Amino acid sequence: MRPSAAFLAACLTACSAPSCEPFAGPEAEILRILERHGETGATLQVAGAGSLQLSRLKFDRLLVKPESGGLTAVGTVDAEGRLALAASGCPPPAAAMPTPPLPCTIAVSYLGLERIPFDRTPSGALGPKGSLLPALAEAAALMVARNAALRSGDAAALEPLTAAAWTDTRLGRAEALEAARERIAKGGAAQPRSWTVRVEREQVEVLEEAEAPATRAVERARFVLVREGGRLRFAAGLL
Repeated sequence: MRPSAAFLAACLTACSAPSCEPFAGPEAEILRILERHGETGATLQVAGAGSLQLSRLKFDRLLVKPESGGLTAVGTVDAEGRLALAASGCPPPAAAMPTPPLPCTIAVSYLGLERIPFDRTPSGALGPKGSLLPALAEAAALMVARNAALRSGDAAALEPLTAAAWTDTRLGRAEALEAARERIAKGGAAQPRSWTVRVEREQVEVLEEAEAPATRAVERARFVLVREGGRLRFAAGLL
């Protein structure tokens, strides 16, 4: 029987490498990888944007278990960082803006449940199959796609991002899409400044603070993301 992930983590923390050799194995290697990221931070690639640089990263309640022919690390993650936007997601410069331009980064605070599949690389070392934090990367990508649609004026791009099982009691799905189209027609989409992301088993919650480029008025919004058709979609909140 293999030792538990918690025991291996305690061993790696409390003893030197030679004295831990009897407990060596892929589970211990995965824990070392995650522990190293906790010390150095990590960089995630987010679809539609640039990189999400995590300056603080803490793993807790880790369990490494066999899954789909490989090993998966399951645990909670507490992290903070900044997402660099691609040029298309940056606010356009104003001709005579009295204040400095809005930055092309978004502050990200994260607490969530992650499932991180690991596999052997061609060199034989263990590494994540994809993103180090797949749940966070997917949620950030959906938020980026929404922001890009609003900024580019592509109202049609918003509909595939919304779930058929809409749960927002304040505004129906059709009404939310119509409100988004009206906002796009008026222009002036707010620029996100921060996201607070919470990933649970059934859904993802994102709290956003954004600023209007012209007035710098602060706008706050809450979004609920659910998995539908194999990917995350908005189930509440679109603006």
